[in-house]
Amino acid sequence: MCRIAPTFTTGFPVRGSYLPTIALLDKGELVLTTKRKRAKRRAPWRKIAEKHGISTKTLDRWAAAGIVDPPEKINKRKYGDPDAEPRLDSVA
Repeated sequence: MCRIAPTFTTGFPVRGSYLPTIALLDKGELVLTTKRKRAKRRAPWRKIAEKHGISTKTLDRWAAAGIVDPPEKINKRKYGDPDAEPRLDSVA
């Protein structure tokens, strides 16, 4: 039985769809494998409010004013991008 194990791959298995990846095998052969696409990062609306030191109501007002992106609702819960910073140029 001939078993060839990859020694190096360019991607990590993550939830989502597959993308093509090249893996280098023991004998120096290149083989096209698949890699999963990274899932979109989300944080609960409450955690984003805590990060900025404000209440969730203030965060809702900021979303209405366009200072932060509006929340994404999943199962009646609000989620947002944890890395997005408030746009302070939108403040009047």
